[in-house]
Amino acid sequence: MLRRSFPIRVRVLCLTMLPDGGALTPALRELGYTPYSLQSSFQKGNASTHPVAWSLLFDRKTAYDKNLFTKFDAFVGPPAAMVYNVILRDCPEYTKVVLVEEVDKEKWANEYDAYMGPLLRATKRTQRNKVSQAFTNMLKQMVVSGVPTSESTAKMERYSYNKKSNLSSSTDLHKAFATAEKGGRASARGEVAKEGAEVEAKEQSDGELKNPRAIALERFEESVKMLVPPSRLLVYRYGEGWEPLCQFLEKAVPDEPFPPYDDGLHVLGNLQERIERAQFLMRVCMVLVSCLVSLQAVAV
Repeated sequence: MLRRSFPIRVRVLCLTMLPDGGALTPALRELGYTPYSLQSSFQKGNASTHPVAWSLLFDRKTAYDKNLFTKFDAFVGPPAAMVYNVILRDCPEYTKVVLVEEVDKEKWANEYDAYMGPLLRATKRTQRNKVSQAFTNMLKQMVVSGVPTSESTAKMERYSYNKKSNLSSSTDLHKAFATAEKGGRASARGEVAKEGAEVEAKEQSDGELKNPRAIALERFEESVKMLVPPSRLLVYRYGEGWEPLCQFLEKAVPDEPFPPYDDGLHVLGNLQERIERAQFLMRVCMVLVSCLVSLQAVAV
């Protein structure tokens, strides 16, 4: 008797800005899910298509293609987190959202900035093909950054979650969390810089968030709480262990301890090393082919 094979539907969207999902990726695996994380975009033959697809989606040049992710039933962290609402519209009603609140946003932002600066400079030197260019674009856009403009903030606050809405969350989020350099298309740059300075000055005087990326992360988390229906949302914090997560997902609590906190920055370095190694092997192959052609020409 023939069996029909149906694609796996997404059951969990885990929203965190930690590369590769931090501790939530192994946690979801322990609970029986097959999560898609940043590393998934470069594994099992995905490297030639997935980075390009995410890059185009971030740039609003293509639609979300669920057929690329039929083997996964969960998304964890970047790159999916920044376009979660686009994905959620295509999910069944039983799909749940886990928002992982970053407790120390200032520390996260400072460490991320310190790591990403050198990495982006390194990737810029290796942009020799479409995949490496897409990887660099992913790095630049896969997490929140900068300070939103007044207009974009108001637009975000007016927007409410609607599965049938024709608004692109990629558009909404990128407008709401654009950096001064990215959002600095001539007409907006002055306003962004001015408001960014005002917000930073206010935060410094209040003794609270100072890094624009940390401020953007806080606003991202608040927007998720506003956009996602409460019945589908769990706000999770590291240190809470298995209980709230398992209760929300209706899973038994594992005997294993909850995975330790992982900032995920090492994953970015590993991915860049893989790209550079692939490019090196490609150059070696080209040299070998060139030598072979030369030998054949001499033989003739």
